[in-house]
Amino acid sequence: MKKKHLKKEVWLIVAALLVVLAAGSGTGLAWSLWVPVEETKGIDVYAYTQQVKVDYHVHLFPNNLFEEVQMPGRAYLSELTEKIEAEFMYQIEGDGLAHFTGMYSAVALLTITTTGDEKHTVWERVFELLPPQEFCSESNHLIIEETVTIPFAEYRRLVHQVMDQAGSFSAESNLRVEFDLSMEVQSESGT
Repeated sequence: MKKKHLKKEVWLIVAALLVVLAAGSGTGLAWSLWVPVEETKGIDVYAYTQQVKVDYHVHLFPNNLFEEVQMPGRAYLSELTEKIEAEFMYQIEGDGLAHFTGMYSAVALLTITTTGDEKHTVWERVFELLPPQEFCSESNHLIIEETVTIPFAEYRRLVHQVMDQAGSFSAESNLRVEFDLSMEVQSESGT
């Protein structure tokens, strides 16, 4: 059997490819050693404490069951409830002077859902209780206090009207009040 020999040109091409591969690998290695590794560090721009408080007072229609017509923070019978006053308080206090800007609002979300193992929303409506309010303050603290009136009896009548028009099916109604607050704080250290 005869041995096959590669021509000189083929050996030169193979050698050139090996040199190119070695040079590319060396360049990548050198690059990774010279370029510093990126590191992300979190820093406190503005240290603060915040507090949120929501309370409510139920106002009843005059009735023979309860002597008082206002029930702060207690359970209530929906058929006797005229309105609910919800009080919202937000407080933020920081470690130094800052510029507070933002907006807050409140809505009531009234839903009717089916009952049973799987609950499905069959009707819903959003009511604006407090239109968007802008605020701007320069201080080390900010307090926002708002009271909204929820016309509970009106919502209950609307639920009965929807149920009467929709026909009979097993359902329950839910009323959820949402206070929304968005804020940006700018201090000497940043935003």
